[in-house]
Amino acid sequence: MSVPAPDGARSFVRFETPGILALAIFGCLGIFVYLAPLGSWPVGFDVWWNLHIARMFAESGIPAAVPEAGFTQLARSFADRQLGFHGLLALIGGARLGPAAVPPFVWGLATLQVVVVFFCARLANRRVSALWLFLLPALSSTWLFRLTALRDMALAVLPLLALLTLLGLPDPAGRRRKFAIAGLAAFFGYVHGAFALPLGLGLVVRVGHRLAGGALRLGALVPVLAGLTVALVVRPDFPANLELLCTLNVRMPLGVFSGALQITPTEFAAPGLGLLLRSSLPALIAAGVLVGLALCRRAAWPFVLPAVAVSVGAVFGSRLFELAVPLLVIALAASAGSRRPWIEALVAVALLFHMLPTARQSVRANRFPELAQVGDWLRDRARPGDVVFVTGWGMTSPLAWATRGLQLRFTGVTDPSLMWAESPTDFDAWWRIKSAQDPDPIGTLRRHFRARFVVFVAGDAAPGHPAGETQRYLLAAIDRFHGVAGRIAGPWYACQLVD
Repeated sequence: MSVPAPDGARSFVRFETPGILALAIFGCLGIFVYLAPLGSWPVGFDVWWNLHIARMFAESGIPAAVPEAGFTQLARSFADRQLGFHGLLALIGGARLGPAAVPPFVWGLATLQVVVVFFCARLANRRVSALWLFLLPALSSTWLFRLTALRDMALAVLPLLALLTLLGLPDPAGRRRKFAIAGLAAFFGYVHGAFALPLGLGLVVRVGHRLAGGALRLGALVPVLAGLTVALVVRPDFPANLELLCTLNVRMPLGVFSGALQITPTEFAAPGLGLLLRSSLPALIAAGVLVGLALCRRAAWPFVLPAVAVSVGAVFGSRLFELAVPLLVIALAASAGSRRPWIEALVAVALLFHMLPTARQSVRANRFPELAQVGDWLRDRARPGDVVFVTGWGMTSPLAWATRGLQLRFTGVTDPSLMWAESPTDFDAWWRIKSAQDPDPIGTLRRHFRARFVVFVAGDAAPGHPAGETQRYLLAAIDRFHGVAGRIAGPWYACQLVD
């Protein structure tokens, strides 16, 4: 697949690779030390749920159920879409795992991604320069930001990149490569619950082979299916994970596209055009360049097509930039022959001066230390097993962490679609309050949910509704109600209702 190297290319590779690779690794490490320094408050909401579940694993093993996930399947029969990731956090962090451990995990996973991208690029093109790695932090500030949030995809992307690279190599695949593909698919299946992702992208790779003049050969995806099946069956949360898999990969997408699920999960939420252009325009330009290169050089299609497909998908769901950026770099390297991309590296460094402040701004905006005060307030007042009605799924994670041991029950934990799948009646009652349509929200809180507490954020509103509608609606209802035992004023509002 690679263009024959000119004379002296081997000596250049030997000379250039160690120093440039080390510079790329330590440069990336420095970026993430800057974005997530030691002692910094963790970024986002997901990190707190990850800490909560991983701490539970470390202290008492995989639970049969998680009470904090009340009104969802997880409170009835626990399954973990991020099982391997939580297991890794528990194994390394132990029973003392807490927010102080987050920055080193962020640094480690970001550094591992640089190394994996380099070796995948070398598999795709054995003469490739390590200079291409400088594009990683320069294509999208969203990539930088998402990696600071300590999400499971930061680990899952590693086997997925290697899997797609092996699938993209020329046919036919030998037995060792097939076993490696199956093993990587099983690894991904343990870490991340999106089983459709490697299969779908594997199909795109096969279409790329066909565009490059080869055969479609869908049978090459059998090892992927075998590895995912093994991961599915041998996981300790089997068979509850089958139900969760169906909810996330079948019921939830169908609910969104049919309109039955009023809340659009973040995976399906498109970013605004202005934000997209500010954060990821270089990635979109790179995708266009790749299409042009592939049209001129058909052999790169197996690497180009999945990178372009994920980049297009990221326009409609920005989380995909976590995968799009490394795929773009690998595809560019596969299409580049053996030349030295010094100009591209310099452009990448220049772009970084734009991307880093944008990422830093996102990081700062997604740290929520004020929620710790709400957690302490709940811990002082709540009884074990109390219901906390929460209008936004995100805040349930830090509140569950802050009140661990009380086993409070929260509405909409990790994703409102899980409550919708488990109990449509509960979800409908929750949605009527979220969308400010219930004429007696306090009555519903007390009689339907038996909630003693309600927590919401300033500016809260249902998707598509005027900003702050839910906040104003609930504050008015609380002001009319004479059974308030205590409250906290914004930016995070909390109210205790009398028994």
